[in-house]
Amino acid sequence: MENNQAPYGRVNTVYDEAGGTGQLPVTPMPKETKIEILKVSGILGISILLFHFLSEWSGSMVVKLVNSGAVPYTYTLQQIVQVLYTLLTILVPFAIGAYFVKKVQKRDELLPLGKPKSNILFIEAIGIGLMAIVIANAVTASFVQVFEAHGVTFDSYKPENPTSVYQLLWMLLSNAIVPALVEEFALRGVLLQSLRKYGDAFAVLASAILFAIMHGNMTQAPFAFILGAVLAILVIMTGSLWTSMLVHLINNTYSVFMNTLLDQGNDLLTSMVMVSLNTLALIYGAIALVYLFGLHRGKEGTRNCSRQSTSEVRRWTGKNEKPSASPGRIRRRRNGTASCGKRWRKPVSRWTTEKSPSARSSSVTAKWSDAATTGGRPERTRSTTRKSSPSTTPAKRSAAGGSGSATSTSHWSPVPCAPAL
Repeated sequence: MENNQAPYGRVNTVYDEAGGTGQLPVTPMPKETKIEILKVSGILGISILLFHFLSEWSGSMVVKLVNSGAVPYTYTLQQIVQVLYTLLTILVPFAIGAYFVKKVQKRDELLPLGKPKSNILFIEAIGIGLMAIVIANAVTASFVQVFEAHGVTFDSYKPENPTSVYQLLWMLLSNAIVPALVEEFALRGVLLQSLRKYGDAFAVLASAILFAIMHGNMTQAPFAFILGAVLAILVIMTGSLWTSMLVHLINNTYSVFMNTLLDQGNDLLTSMVMVSLNTLALIYGAIALVYLFGLHRGKEGTRNCSRQSTSEVRRWTGKNEKPSASPGRIRRRRNGTASCGKRWRKPVSRWTTEKSPSARSSSVTAKWSDAATTGGRPERTRSTTRKSSPSTTPAKRSAAGGSGSATSTSHWSPVPCAPAL
């Protein structure tokens, strides 16, 4: 069993004594697993508390240092302090938590820092992430407007906008690059991967809630929750943390440039750029979704059919042979499952020349006829004997005139095909 699979709570298909009462038994959770969950939750809880403590302590120290006048608080120093604040309050607590989680769960690696499963899947994930940014921004704006209509306003952090290219580069480093890398390491890295062993849905929800709380204001909380959930799903889908890091970096960079344009006072240009980028992001995301759940899903399903048919051939012949027919399209059924458009042909035995009694006893024979009639090539006749398909019902077998066997020249062996995920 892989580390990220949670078997607990799944219905056992094998009936036992509990089946007589009308209840299906479930897989019990071992005592060792319960203890492991308590340890992991305790480690993550301590990391979150340490993050809160370091945030309060470092913030108060910076305020005292600025008020004392000992150090001139310039724009460059402000950005350096912001970078150090992010590293101290987020990176340090969750790096310590990752070390102890690996010990408890007995893992060699915790963070999925490898390449995505496929380049196409990575491109699709980026498009879905950009579309989620636009949708989350719209939901957050509506959320704020509803509360403002009832006289409730929220305060949010607004950094000092840069006035030169030099300051813009510092702003990108402190508010776009470092937060994207560090926050994804903590939330979609340590927290998500630690909890995935106990269920992906639970891990996604927990990481999204904590991501919203860590921003510390109600203006950003709805946006952070929606985007955090989408980023967690994209990491699980692609199997790489670099996916969420890139989407997070794009979002932060977009925010820095939009705030800089707004600070210049050119509202018309800002609105045109914002509408254009949002439209492109929605189009990109829609195409990615169509391809992910349409064409790409069909290709994945075709590969699944190929694997299942190969196992079917092995079951029939005992040999690891390739199927004799190419997979067909994935055909949808009304019950939501998928099946192969074409079915695999059961491979027949090799042709043998009729020269001895042992050869004549073969189920498949080749007879030589007159060279003048056949043009010098053997005239092949074949007959195969097969057992009935496992899916054939007794009624069908009796109607066919046999209890479990039939004779035909060739046939198609049914191969079930599960829907691709």
